[in-house]
Amino acid sequence: MSNSKLFAFLLLVLGALSSCKMQERIAQEKRYFSNTKDSVLYQTINRQPMIQKGDMLSIMVWVRNEVYRREFNSFNGTATMAPSESGTPTATPVGYLVDDDGAIQFPYLGRMVVENKTKKQLAEELQTKLSATFVNDTPLVSIRILNYKITVLGEVNRQGVYSIPGEKVTILEALGLAGDLTYYGKRNNIMIIRETEEGKRETAHMNLNDGNIFDSPYFYLKSNDVVYVEADKKKVGNQDQSTLRTISITTGIVSTLAILLTAINNLK
Repeated sequence: MSNSKLFAFLLLVLGALSSCKMQERIAQEKRYFSNTKDSVLYQTINRQPMIQKGDMLSIMVWVRNEVYRREFNSFNGTATMAPSESGTPTATPVGYLVDDDGAIQFPYLGRMVVENKTKKQLAEELQTKLSATFVNDTPLVSIRILNYKITVLGEVNRQGVYSIPGEKVTILEALGLAGDLTYYGKRNNIMIIRETEEGKRETAHMNLNDGNIFDSPYFYLKSNDVVYVEADKKKVGNQDQSTLRTISITTGIVSTLAILLTAINNLK
């Protein structure tokens, strides 16, 4: 083997070793739930979203009486298109708006407090009141939250506001929608920003390396929650230093090999 081929082969080996070492370190740092036991993962949480102030509800009622049916569903319709700041039309949901007192105005029944009720609870309440007051048969009631959305910001691959058709989303699903954390995202310190019923904002921090997040009241997100992933500045610094050390070591090895090859050639 010629000296040039030997030199190229050694560089290739050094590059492969360096790449394998880097990939191993990245895989170690991107690991989730490193201290989670299987028993924790098998826990089942069945959380139904609670209706909040500012929610836009679609309440569809089916009864035999066509007049009542038309009145009950008069606030539900096709979303209107309103111009945005950029001039592009955006869809505006049409339904029953939960006001600042946590109530809606329902035809014939008047004011109803719906805040902190699940969709199932509200549907059962409507069925009971409508059956007793207006109709001879049990009505069918279907309820949806039209403006259920979350926001994901920071060190993720796709920042943005995400509408949740299923009206139920976990912190893990939210990060999945955003394309997962970037390499520099802090996995042990995910911030959740939530507006409380009193109109105040509260924050919580979650550690993706800890299996106890499944028991957290913030594991399931609420509508309008903001998820913020902070950049690990220390990691960035360490990454830069590691790169410099790798370059320095590689350069030293290559220089030593070059000197050895030169000395061998001079001895011939």
